[in-house]
Amino acid sequence: LDKLRAVRTMRMTGKMTIAPPGIEAAFVMEAARPGMMRGDLTVQGLTQTIGYDGKSAWQINPFQGKRDAERVPDEDAADFRDQAD
Repeated sequence: LDKLRAVRTMRMTGKMTIAPPGIEAAFVMEAARPGMMRGDLTVQGLTQTIGYDGKSAWQINPFQGKRDAERVPDEDAADFRDQAD
């Protein structure tokens, strides 16, 4: 447990299949203590990015036609905070 708590940064990468119709997606999730995270999900050449800087959450979601970073309301940011821990 002490060794897990001593970890300061983490990076996970992977691929998944979204079914149906079997579309492949790649993801990268990075976290740094205390309480920061970033996640990228790439599907068919479009990349959705989410992030949390310890205070506020933001996202870029081209799947909803949005190409610029937008702040995520605090009430919707709980999942981001949990992933950053």
